[in-house]
Amino acid sequence: MLSNIGLSGLLILSPFIFAMVMGVYSIFKVQNFDENYRFAGFWLRFFAVFIDAIIINLVAFIPSYLLGYFIGYSMSGSAPLHEIEAMASAVGTLFGLVLGWLYYAVMESSKRQATFGKIVFGLRVVDLDGDRISFGKASGRHFGKILSLITFFIGHFMAGWTRKKQALHDKMSGCLVVKNNSPIFSSVNNFAKNSKLSVNQNRGEPTLSMRRAGGVDSFEAEALRRYKAGEIDEKTMLKLLGRDSI
Repeated sequence: MLSNIGLSGLLILSPFIFAMVMGVYSIFKVQNFDENYRFAGFWLRFFAVFIDAIIINLVAFIPSYLLGYFIGYSMSGSAPLHEIEAMASAVGTLFGLVLGWLYYAVMESSKRQATFGKIVFGLRVVDLDGDRISFGKASGRHFGKILSLITFFIGHFMAGWTRKKQALHDKMSGCLVVKNNSPIFSSVNNFAKNSKLSVNQNRGEPTLSMRRAGGVDSFEAEALRRYKAGEIDEKTMLKLLGRDSI
C-alpha cells in the first residue's frame, strides 16, 4: 500500500498521521482541566468552527454575489471575460476574509466572548488570567491562524494535545478556549450571587456603585474568608478582589 502512495503522498499525509496518533494519545494521557478551567479540546473546537463557517458563508453569499454582479457590469465591454471573472473572484475572496476577521474578532471580544459556534458548545475565549480579551488581541489570535494553517494544520491540531489545549495561535496571542462550566467562572458568579454584590464582568472588581455604597470592605472580607476556608483558591480570590498579587 505504501508503494502505491509514494514518498510525496506519505509526506503530505504525515502531519495528519502524526495528528491522529497524538489525538489518540491525548484522549488517554492529556487531561483537559485544572483547578480553575475546563479546556476545550480539538473536536469541540472543530465542530464550533464548522458551525461558524456555515454562518459566515450564508452571510457572505448575497453581498459577494452583488459585488460580483456590479464588477461584471462595470467591466463589461472594456475587459475580456477571464479578467472580469478573476476580478470578481478576488473581490469576493477579500470580502470573505474581512468578514471572517470581523466576525471572530468582534464576537470573541464581546461580552459573550464567543462566536455562535462556540456559544452552541458552551465555550468562550479568555486571556491567560481568565478575563475578556480586547478586539486587538482577538484580531491577533485570528490572523495567527494563518501560521496554524501553513504548518500543515499542526498548529490547529495542537489544541488536542497541549497541556491547556492551546492551538498555535492561542499560544501566540496568550489566549485560552475554555468551557463556560469552568470552576473559576462558577466561583465568581456564586460569590457575587451569595454576597448580593455586583461584580464587574471583566475583572471581578467591586463596581463604582458598590464603592459608593460602602460595600467593598464586606466584599473583601468575604473573599478572604472563603479563601481561608478553602472554598476558593488564591487565583480566584485575587480575581474577585481585582488584584494582581497579595
